[in-house]
Amino acid sequence: MREQQTLEAMKQQRRSLQGQLRALQRDDVIERRARALGAAKPGERIFIVEEPARDGSATSPPG
Repeated sequence: MREQQTLEAMKQQRRSLQGQLRALQRDDVIERRARALGAAKPGERIFIVEEPARDGSATSPPG
């Protein structure tokens, strides 16, 4: 019974972490976090620099 509870807790934690990971891949979330941490001040423009894909393919800019 205790093992089942532990497993369910770990599954919930995994779902939570997956949601956080998805959110942290969004530019608006990155910008909000940077501003909250003081890395970007009000009025400053944010530039998000990403590493190129390892396979050499290019990604298109958002929006």
